[in-house]
Amino acid sequence: VRFHEVRPEGIRVVYNGVDTERFSPRRRDEYRHTVRRRLGIGDEAVVLLVVAHNFRLKGVPTLLRSMRLLRAERRPLNLLVVGGKRLRGWHRFSKRLGIGSAVRLLGSVADPVPFYAAADVFAYPTFYDPCSLVLLEAAASGLPLITSRHCNGVSELLTENVDAAFVEDPSRPGELADRIRDLLDESVRAEMGQAARRMSLGHSFRRNVDEIVAVYEGAALAPSRAA
Repeated sequence: VRFHEVRPEGIRVVYNGVDTERFSPRRRDEYRHTVRRRLGIGDEAVVLLVVAHNFRLKGVPTLLRSMRLLRAERRPLNLLVVGGKRLRGWHRFSKRLGIGSAVRLLGSVADPVPFYAAADVFAYPTFYDPCSLVLLEAAASGLPLITSRHCNGVSELLTENVDAAFVEDPSRPGELADRIRDLLDESVRAEMGQAARRMSLGHSFRRNVDEIVAVYEGAALAPSRAA
């Protein structure tokens, strides 16, 4: 609308959909203890998760710097980073920040479901996402969400302090640390995680398919309407 002068009424927005059976809070019983034990993380620790490949675009450096601030307060936090390549430099960066023992850089994985099950909070200070699928996966898994208010289209589906917390500037580790600190309360995490799951149920993969089909059907009928 802004850059190409497309009429708003000519645009159909179809949000991403998520498989709410595959990504589900029920997976915690299957994977949570096993994954944490394998990674050397105790049951009492609060585990943050981010799933990304382009670390800089998705705000991973900001997240690592926020971890430094929180670990300096002796917060019992661990961070799982799923995805990415050329991890050696990121290992060095984590060590320079003094948080190497609290960060697990896991690289590409065949199945992210166990890591959603092992986590307590999904932290995603992205600089750009039209509609982040991993955020919907985390929501379907029952995780409270932290993301960028103005840089992630999926934020249109979220309600602040109900199923998500927002950062205004994804480059500011202090702001992100504040949002994480708010979610160290287990009861707050549980309530927000349940709300995130409810939101995700309204954006299933089936709904996504049905809405895309409806767009194509509408376009196919358009010439006959004009006639």
